[in-house]
Amino acid sequence: MKKTIWIVIVIAFLTPTTKTFAWGRDGHHIISQLAFQMLKPETQAKYVSILNGISIDSASIWMDAVRGKQPYTYLDVTHYINAEKGMNFDFTATNNVYAELNLVFAALQNNVVNNPTKQEQVLILTHLIEDLHQPLHVGYGVDRGGNSVMVQYNNKKYNLHALWDYGIIEQTHISKEELWANIQSMWGCTKKSIQRKPLEEWLIQSRVPLEQVYNFKNDIIDKKYETRSRRIIKKQMIAAALRLAATIEKYLG
Repeated sequence: MKKTIWIVIVIAFLTPTTKTFAWGRDGHHIISQLAFQMLKPETQAKYVSILNGISIDSASIWMDAVRGKQPYTYLDVTHYINAEKGMNFDFTATNNVYAELNLVFAALQNNVVNNPTKQEQVLILTHLIEDLHQPLHVGYGVDRGGNSVMVQYNNKKYNLHALWDYGIIEQTHISKEELWANIQSMWGCTKKSIQRKPLEEWLIQSRVPLEQVYNFKNDIIDKKYETRSRRIIKKQMIAAALRLAATIEKYLG
């Protein structure tokens, strides 16, 4: 199975794709690097051992690399959870980010290591915690999480989902160093408050910015929108890193 993982990653990186995924490659890398930096040294060593040769960066985007490929197609619908505007999440539903994370948490808690393997469990956990903090991964099914909404930003065309995945991150140069400085300046009690909230609250909080996500006119993304959205994206990425680190410590530390 480990050989299969590497094969599908290589194929995915060599194959052109028009799909968009939460945070894009840079965003996922930044979140994973920040989370890894916050782990205890012994937990870092265990995490690296379980990855067994897969880099921290590759681990963060593994689920995107295998998307649509056997034997992992069952994971394709687990990157997100939808609820239409004014509606609440159905936390009893299956085949979504919430359900899949709970399955992985239970498997790690009970040391169930087959189908998926422990390595795959950790890869899924890493990616999905990052995914759910992108507001459009907890958005509206009617527009496919913003994939059906086209906008223009800095003379380039994006769908709204891609704008939040990587457009604003790339064009405003959000960096690991900037976010790490923000994390370092936070009070310890603030970090713990973010980390200790239950999974349901992570999803609900990630949905709060949707009003801002859709707050533009005539399909044009202006500087005011960019400034507000950049602030939200940084906040969400920091929360993702803090919670990912805490979750890895809980199940692997």
